[in-house]
Amino acid sequence: MITALQAAHQRILAYANDHPALLGMGTTCTAVAIIGRSLYYAHVGDSRLYLIRDSKIYRLSRDHTYVGRLLEQGISQPRGSGDSPHRNVLLMAWEPVRRSLP
Repeated sequence: MITALQAAHQRILAYANDHPALLGMGTTCTAVAIIGRSLYYAHVGDSRLYLIRDSKIYRLSRDHTYVGRLLEQGISQPRGSGDSPHRNVLLMAWEPVRRSLP
């Protein structure tokens, strides 16, 4: 999964490099693999990952955006943050994670 995400990242960078009008472009991704009772996921951006188990919803990912970070740190308030000109600025390229399922 990590290899695939790294390859996709390199292709996006190369494409943007070949098309100057797209310089700085990116994308979000959430990929999942379940092996036995372990959940593996890789996540970047603001595409959220939730686990629904026994009538409960667990948010597994966090937004890797500038505004998301400000909200986490209590610097900004949720109301109005969706209007920020920085709401789509990503701060992380990818984040692989392994968790045991509840």
